[in-house]
Amino acid sequence: MDIVRDPTILQYLSETSRLVNNEINIISVPAIDNLSALEECGIKHKFKRRINISDETGNIRYRTFILDGIKLHEGKWYFCVKLSLGGAAQIGWATNAFNPVQNESYGVGDDRFSWGFDGARGVYDCNRRSMFFRENDCDEKDVCGCGIEIDGKNTNIQYWLNGRALGPLFSTSDNETIKSGMKANLLPKGIFASYFPVVTVKVYRNVAHTGVFEFILSSEDMIQCPLTKGYKPLLMPKLLPMENVLVAHPYSAYIMGNDIQQYFYTSRCSKNDFTGKKTSLPRDFVNNEHFEVPFDIDMITKDDYLLKLSEESDDFLLSLDNHQSFTINFDFEISATENRPNEFDVVLFTLDDTMFSTRVCMNDDFIDETMINRKRVAILFQINEQVKVYINNRFQTLDYCYDFDSKLNLQFLLRLNAGIRNLGIWKYILSEEHIRRLFTYGLAYVAIDYQKLNEYKKQRNAIKFKAEQKYFTNETLVPFSEPFKQDLWEETKQSIGRDESNYFKAIPHMNESVVQLFGNTTYLVLNTTNQVWSEYALVLDISIPNFPLAKDLSDSDARLTLLIINAESEIYLTHDGYLHVTGGHQSSSTVLLNKYIRLFISVQQNSLHIYVNGSLEIDISLSDGQLATKLKRIDLFQGLDVTKNTTNDDQLRIECRSITYFNKSSHILSAALKKLIQSTGYCLDQLVVPPFSILSASLIGIGYKEESIEYVMKKYNTTNIYFIDRILREETQNIDKIFQQEQQQKRRDVLARLSPYDENGALSMLMDTNDVTTDVSISTLRSEIDNNDDDDIPSDKKWYYDTTNQVTTVGYPGYELVDLTKADSGETEFTNKFKNTMTTKSHYVHRQIPRKTYIHSRTVCVYGLIAIYARYTIWNILKI
Repeated sequence: MDIVRDPTILQYLSETSRLVNNEINIISVPAIDNLSALEECGIKHKFKRRINISDETGNIRYRTFILDGIKLHEGKWYFCVKLSLGGAAQIGWATNAFNPVQNESYGVGDDRFSWGFDGARGVYDCNRRSMFFRENDCDEKDVCGCGIEIDGKNTNIQYWLNGRALGPLFSTSDNETIKSGMKANLLPKGIFASYFPVVTVKVYRNVAHTGVFEFILSSEDMIQCPLTKGYKPLLMPKLLPMENVLVAHPYSAYIMGNDIQQYFYTSRCSKNDFTGKKTSLPRDFVNNEHFEVPFDIDMITKDDYLLKLSEESDDFLLSLDNHQSFTINFDFEISATENRPNEFDVVLFTLDDTMFSTRVCMNDDFIDETMINRKRVAILFQINEQVKVYINNRFQTLDYCYDFDSKLNLQFLLRLNAGIRNLGIWKYILSEEHIRRLFTYGLAYVAIDYQKLNEYKKQRNAIKFKAEQKYFTNETLVPFSEPFKQDLWEETKQSIGRDESNYFKAIPHMNESVVQLFGNTTYLVLNTTNQVWSEYALVLDISIPNFPLAKDLSDSDARLTLLIINAESEIYLTHDGYLHVTGGHQSSSTVLLNKYIRLFISVQQNSLHIYVNGSLEIDISLSDGQLATKLKRIDLFQGLDVTKNTTNDDQLRIECRSITYFNKSSHILSAALKKLIQSTGYCLDQLVVPPFSILSASLIGIGYKEESIEYVMKKYNTTNIYFIDRILREETQNIDKIFQQEQQQKRRDVLARLSPYDENGALSMLMDTNDVTTDVSISTLRSEIDNNDDDDIPSDKKWYYDTTNQVTTVGYPGYELVDLTKADSGETEFTNKFKNTMTTKSHYVHRQIPRKTYIHSRTVCVYGLIAIYARYTIWNILKI
């Protein structure tokens, strides 16, 4: 196979350890009220990343900015900062505890949780130690590059200025491999710390009292200070050549990517089985068909992310329900030994007690020049045909015919010191083209898709309860029946309580259940995925049978708590049916009993809005971060003081049908959202559907058209990438045909609406966007409409002359086409007239091209302009 790998695609496919997407927000720390709006800039990757800082008082201050949401925990990362006006800026990296105060000289590098560099003081740390100095601040338009290698005790930070390396400037105290630079504690939060870029810019004392700088995050724009080999940019290029290069989506995929924690699926086990250690299964990154055998995380090597096998341990066993055909792929690496020859035979797999060996070559850099012992294998099983094996760039046919049986039991790499990863399974035979793609770029995109979707679901999700559900399925939402304790929460996230089935009640004739909370001690805990949310929204579909009562207290003290956000903030219902928020805020109307309501709670940095069935009930101002989820959880329906709601243990207190949340909110609601929050009858799935850019990236890379992907998603109401791939692969011709028919029907509908205004039938031709304008079509059109007799011009062609009369220098009548097949010496009287007309009337004549080419090009342009103008007019009519 001829394998050519695009380095840009390879770089994209190695981005699985990054915890950020393309929606990067730049924020000031602490917040600046009068900060100007960020400006869009960039050469190829444009987004809002230029910061202008003004201080009209003339004071010189330091302002600190971070990239919100970026958390890097391993790998080598790089970004640049451009100082458009020069001046002083501190550039570097920080960990989570970095929290600068605003004063005249405080920024990144001024505390023990950050490290910085500027042109004036050189590189320094919180102890004000400097390595070198420059006489002046950075010059105008200087670009500083800053890279970090996050590798435990080997973590280090390096700098570049206008492309010139300044060397490793920070390294950990225990790092003996780097002799130069300043030794510092780069692990103040331990080896599991995460890092993010920081810039502190000095308000430059110039005429405008402004400081200006730009973040450069994409390699496309790193021209003056290019991306250094081995480092990754914080943003991938927008225009990747990712079409028709990826192998089709597998049915199942295991041991993928560079995040070991993602290799495992951990289910909540029963209380009796809980031993304090999670039961982990190899995760299926595609269809959740996780391995049935428990898996030990210690078997994964941390340097190369391989599942380690040994001669003494069991080999890798794969048991599959049989199918007429399979393609199985995996990568493996054999441990190097001193006495092993360069080529030798290994048992690749066993089947039906038969061993199948193949010859492997050590020191083969087919996959990667840095992984000379890594092998990629594809095994093709087709019923009643010989098994085919691809290993790196070699192919062989095994003397074994695959036949249909109840199970396919495979054992890989029998009695071999090796490691295995990137296991993919297809329930059909991959074509030669897709085998080539598999060996070119592998399956890294599957892990990227999973990570993107997983990160998205942490920010937006809809929790519903299935019919016959017996327990809460994962740690996102768990039940409690006693006062909250952190260690109890950790245990509950892992183990299923013996009475959890009592929380669920099936809805007749529907594939749904509701959660019922009885008494006054039961409640739910919503996990905010170890994040503090400052702006977010919650949608609760709930039913309340009775207003709260308190036997030993006055009615005014009784309350039914709906939400506890932090220790100071609570949303609750009083005995008279009004909603209240801590601080004396009350709704304008009462809540209906025994009827499902949609409660929409929208929290912004400085405000809170609560809607009940689309009606705004509470609108209040907040202090900064007052309702932030500082506890990294939200307690739902928990009463802090049980004496304020004395509901009996056998009495229903509240019923919940669904919980929808998204870690993003706005005080301005879109028209679609306003409609959705009016009733529980509206499905909220569209609020949490992953964006098309996430779902389509790999599908476009496989070779599918965007419109086909959108068609399948809409028709089947699905966001499952594997399912979309399967439908497109199996029904591609039918889908293309249906899609074309739908487009044609849309055009017919337009024509039907406009037909009373189209006496000459011109719209029919103009609306046919599938026709490609070619030399032949233009010539045919001209010949058809070329007629010297005005009376003989067909009515459906006359529009052409009427229109060209307005937009060209040559009109009808008296217009003749030049016979372009004759030599220039045979020019007619008309050609001379035409040339004179063109000389006097044409705005531009390119004298370096032949007259024949010029006239043809002009005709094509005229026809195209007419079609564009007509279509534009039609669509504007339809808008009106």
